[in-house]
Amino acid sequence: MAIRQDYVLKKGINAIVSGKLPIGGLSSSAAVTTAYLMALCDANDIDVSKLDLIQYSHWVETQFIGLKNGILDQSANILSMDNQLLVMDCLSNEHQLVSKGKAMPDFDVVVVYSGISKQLISTDFNNRTDELRVAGWLLLDAKGEGYTPALEDVKLRQISSKIYDEFKDQLPERFRKRAAHYYTEQARVEKGAQAWAECDLHTFGQLMFESGESSFYQYESGIPEMKSIFYILKDCPGVYGARPSGAGYRGAVIGLIDPAYKEQIKAKIDEIYPARHPEYKDSYAVNFCKTADGAHLINDLVVE
Repeated sequence: MAIRQDYVLKKGINAIVSGKLPIGGLSSSAAVTTAYLMALCDANDIDVSKLDLIQYSHWVETQFIGLKNGILDQSANILSMDNQLLVMDCLSNEHQLVSKGKAMPDFDVVVVYSGISKQLISTDFNNRTDELRVAGWLLLDAKGEGYTPALEDVKLRQISSKIYDEFKDQLPERFRKRAAHYYTEQARVEKGAQAWAECDLHTFGQLMFESGESSFYQYESGIPEMKSIFYILKDCPGVYGARPSGAGYRGAVIGLIDPAYKEQIKAKIDEIYPARHPEYKDSYAVNFCKTADGAHLINDLVVE
């Protein structure tokens, strides 16, 4: 339906969906949607730009599924390149790729799946988005310039941190927390990009930990299982940083680690997590990954 807004599709596809990582909390819906769209375009000889592909994929999630999300997941799927950090401005659609310097320590990505998979639409995800809009509306109202836009048109991205700092104490606690998460997260992104450019994984990782705790206690999006994994990783030697994925409501916690500590990290998770959450002892999983390029077509694929 997304592509058919602009193109005529004369051919369909027969598809097999397969992957090595668990489904849930790893932008899997955006990834599968992107794969379908790319396959349909390829089958119909339709040439679309990466930015158009992002918008088509985003349309599916917002207009068809009903999520109130942005374009970050789709952008990460489509624009990312191996050994480079994607820095995305989701308002202007501008992005940059920050290369990994030669002095960057070796690292792996750990993905610890909680055993919990459920549709994001069934969580409080959309409520949190609405709460951010309310926080922005209240900030503009407190500023008192005589005009406050409709709630659906409010974007914190268009409200400066200076306005937030000046009027945050006038916000009710719930909305103050949501805004605090947003503005501190914006600052962490800028600091993180700088740390990456300087090959400083320790600072980058610390910012990931701070992001995770802000997600749990300011944005209040965490569930007990995700918090357990997060703090296990936070206490493990060899973990540079970690934060929840899947908006914290289900799925996985991801982290950057020193590969030399893989066995110790897995052993610590295997020791603590199933004992603390026995209902997921047969479904949780620990995966170690390397970075790679974003979504692309593969010719002559051999399925084992």
